Amino acid sequence: MRCSAARLFAELGDTSGRAWLRGTTAFSRLLAGRLHEARRLANAFLPFGERVGERWAVGTLRAVEAFASAELGDLTVADREARRAYRDFDETGDDWGRGLALVVRAVVARGLGEHGHAVDLLADAARFGEKTGHPLLLGIACTLRGFSLLQLGDAAGAESDAHAVLAVVKPYDVVDAARVGPRVLLGCARLALGDVDAALLALGEAAQSDTAPSLLLSRRQAVAHYAEALLAAGRVDEAVVAARRAVELGSDDVRGRVLSSCVLARVLGVVGELDEARVVAAGAVRLAYSTQQTSERAAADTVLADLA
Repeated sequence: MRCSAARLFAELGDTSGRAWLRGTTAFSRLLAGRLHEARRLANAFLPFGERVGERWAVGTLRAVEAFASAELGDLTVADREARRAYRDFDETGDDWGRGLALVVRAVVARGLGEHGHAVDLLADAARFGEKTGHPLLLGIACTLRGFSLLQLGDAAGAESDAHAVLAVVKPYDVVDAARVGPRVLLGCARLALGDVDAALLALGEAAQSDTAPSLLLSRRQAVAHYAEALLAAGRVDEAVVAARRAVELGSDDVRGRVLSSCVLARVLGVVGELDEARVVAAGAVRLAYSTQQTSERAAADTVLADLA
């Protein structure tokens, strides 16, 4: 479909249409977790958008580059481009774009471990989502806010955000990929509240397919959290299998890679495979310190220390 649209815009000489299509292409790659590809496309398409003066496309491409950069651990670039994207959208009065740029700034804050600041930014982004009636923006903002609330110890607030997102997407009959993020959030919230059975149900559904795409949150993270729930339920052998599966799954995001290694190290420690557990934990620490994303360092340090 995109190829046909691209040909049509080219035949019509519609530079705005071509710029819009390039912005949406990069954005779709971002949502699918193809972070390196999304950043590459955004960088490649941005000069064209600037040349034709299509402000929406330029803002979207900047936001995509910033979002991908933040998830890949390049927070300096991410913060700069997110702020530039906000200015692009602000100059045209685009509320959807303003909300998206605030989401990206919140992703940067999460990467720095500034979860309170992230919650504030995401609350503002959610208000833009409500104002525009855009379910995707609202869903992204509330899902990410829920994960930040979890980090702040507010499991009830996180659960509320998860239910809100699932209610928002339900009328649109969205594909299962769009439910992965809020389902994982719901499962993690129930686990934090001590409801292991409900956590297993929600996380099991989110982790059931290795190959199916997921929006916003990688399947690697979903399976890693499912392994945590299995461990909490005392289903240790199953937890080992799930944790190994999480590590083997491909994903670009730093958080998912560190998380899956930490979970595997913990479950290996429980079953007495201490040598392998220490090797995996040491790898998680190296990865956590290899980028500007600092949010996962304390957890990785703790896992390694516990295995000493």
